[in-house]
Amino acid sequence: MSGHDVPLTLSRSEAVVTILVGCTAVDGVLRAEEAGRLNDVLSSTRWVFGTGVEAAGVTKRALRLITEHGLPAVLRACVKAIPSDLHATTFALATDLILADGRLGDRENAFIDRLQSTLQIDGDLARKIVDVLLIKNRASGRPDP
Repeated sequence: MSGHDVPLTLSRSEAVVTILVGCTAVDGVLRAEEAGRLNDVLSSTRWVFGTGVEAAGVTKRALRLITEHGLPAVLRACVKAIPSDLHATTFALATDLILADGRLGDRENAFIDRLQSTLQIDGDLARKIVDVLLIKNRASGRPDP
């Protein structure tokens, strides 16, 4: 099924979680550091869930949506559900997860670029976020040159 067959409607929490789930395995591998960090973010980010939302259920739905509709269509739907004042925060959370292993590969860099564009994050702000998170996560590994 292509992303154009069915319009996607997501809640704010589903949209943020879907972006976070999508970014954790963007390089084709879900590393232990990334999975652990995803769990940490989901358990500590109350503004995403509010009350009464089960993270495991939202995560499973996110994986299903990405598989069924493809990442580009899902990202477009996610952006529609996330208020603009949370775009930079969502970008920072996703970037932090991508960089949890201290590395930035080609696929990960492409995802960050796509997410920046989709969320309409200013280039200077995006560079600052990436630079700070590379420094923060450097202890986990050595960033690619």
